[in-house]
Amino acid sequence: MRLTAFRESTGAVLSPFETAVQDVPVLSGTLGDAQRAAVDAAGVDWVDVEPAGPHVRFTDRCWFTADAVRRLIAQNAHGRVVVDDADWLLTCGPLQPAGGVTELALHPGGGQPLAELPLLHLDLGLRTHTATPPPAVLSHIQRPLRLGPAMVHGIHHWTHLGRVNQLALAAIAEQIGVDLQQASLLRKIWAGVRTVARAGSLDPVRIAASLSTVGKGCQVHPTAVVEMSALADNVEVGAYAVLRGTTVGEGARIEEHATVIGSTLGAGARVGRYGMITWCTLFSGASVSSGSGFQFSVFGPNSFVAMGATALDISFGRPVQVLHEGQMVDSGHHMLGVAVGARAVVGQGVRLQHGATVPAGMMLVRDGADLYRGGEVAGVATVRNGLVVPLKNSEPGD
Repeated sequence: MRLTAFRESTGAVLSPFETAVQDVPVLSGTLGDAQRAAVDAAGVDWVDVEPAGPHVRFTDRCWFTADAVRRLIAQNAHGRVVVDDADWLLTCGPLQPAGGVTELALHPGGGQPLAELPLLHLDLGLRTHTATPPPAVLSHIQRPLRLGPAMVHGIHHWTHLGRVNQLALAAIAEQIGVDLQQASLLRKIWAGVRTVARAGSLDPVRIAASLSTVGKGCQVHPTAVVEMSALADNVEVGAYAVLRGTTVGEGARIEEHATVIGSTLGAGARVGRYGMITWCTLFSGASVSSGSGFQFSVFGPNSFVAMGATALDISFGRPVQVLHEGQMVDSGHHMLGVAVGARAVVGQGVRLQHGATVPAGMMLVRDGADLYRGGEVAGVATVRNGLVVPLKNSEPGD
């Protein structure tokens, strides 16, 4: 008889997005979709009624991979998974309620709440991802990144949503790497031949482009660069736009000259012309116009960020502070963007501090003191408090 899996509901809603955590976007679907996919891939049957006997149990705010479930089952011991990898905790532990204690467990049955289970230390087999180090002046932002096919992370704060989407992208690559390592020489050769054949070339750029998937009805301009990305149906990608390692939902639009790297875009989301999005998550209907570029930020359902808005993302002092459970707390990171709530509007020229949260439904506009509203004076003039004011000692043509 196959093992079953049961999701325990917490009813958690992720602020400021007014969305149940199980419905937040994770790659091409929701967290709930990702949970079901991981359970199915691990060979476990999903059930909606709490089982009487042993089963895999998790909450509606816990992301995990299929390999994490397999490792949990193979340990053959009941308990709640604890990840006690120090480097993993440094990067992924902040703002999780108990650090490395997760909401994924092998449950003995009998109605005992997940929170009351004994702790079970599980080796996820993570490795340290090596990346090009940043310039010396930015060395303080670096955090060790521990990755592998087996990963688990709770979503208790908006910062976790961006992190989970990054880990979900990485998990796919990690699993492909493991599968290739374990494959026979013949299968490795065949995989290489298929990749080159799909690209029609040995050119690395064309090979990277061939690793993308494009849905029905998509309009991708011939000058656009789309590499290692997944586009759902009816996506529009404008001239000279660049997409790398990005998941794009149905009907989303990436306009001309926009750059989108390592991000997740929900259905109907939009990145405006010349917009720059890196490691961001856009809910369905979110619209981000061009600005100074946005990194490590989350934009809620039907939110709008106008052209020229700016979000800071690097702290050169103490770690970025964020709002959590009504208080400003340490995020544990020196590099972090912003959260824009559901239906919120950020107007032209507004500057957002790193870690800032724009509440759902808020309209945030720039002070209009320097906004020219009309008026006529001779010579050189400036704008003060909305009025045009002549500058002294100036003549026309000076």
